[in-house]
Amino acid sequence: MVFILIVLAVLALNFIAGNHVKTTLDEGESRQAWGGRLILRREENAGAAFGECADNPSGVKKLSGILLLIVGIKFIAALFKKGEGVRKFGYALLFGGALSNFIERMRKGSVTDYVSLNVNIKRIRRIVFNVADVCIALGLIILIVRKLFKNR
Repeated sequence: MVFILIVLAVLALNFIAGNHVKTTLDEGESRQAWGGRLILRREENAGAAFGECADNPSGVKKLSGILLLIVGIKFIAALFKKGEGVRKFGYALLFGGALSNFIERMRKGSVTDYVSLNVNIKRIRRIVFNVADVCIALGLIILIVRKLFKNR
C-alpha cells in the first residue's frame, strides 16, 4: 500500500508544482529559487527527454505508452513479491514519474518542464525538467544500484 501512495504522491507533487509554475510564469520566463541554486522556468516539451523527437509527438506518445505499460507490469509484479522494499520503492518512483508525464502528454500534447540547475556549466543549466523526471531518474538509479549490489 505504501508504494501505491508513493506513486500518488509523485502524481500530486508534479501536478501541484506544474500548476504553480503555469500560473506564475509565462512560457520562457524564468526566476531563481531555493537560494539561487535552482532556476524556475516554464517550457513545454512535446518531445521525450531533453526535447528529443519533438518533431514526432505521436511517436513520443506511443513510445511513452509502451514504456509505461512495461514499467507498470514490472511494478505490479514487484508488489506481489515478499520483501524487496528497495526494488518496490524504485519502481514506485519510476512508475509515478512515467505515469505523471504520460497523463500530461496525453491531455495536452506536451509536458511542462520547470526546473533547471543554476550552475556555471551552460550545457547543464540549459536542461529543464520536472518532478516526474526527477522521480524517473531516481527510480532508475535505485533499480540499477540495487541490481549491481544485490548479489554481493
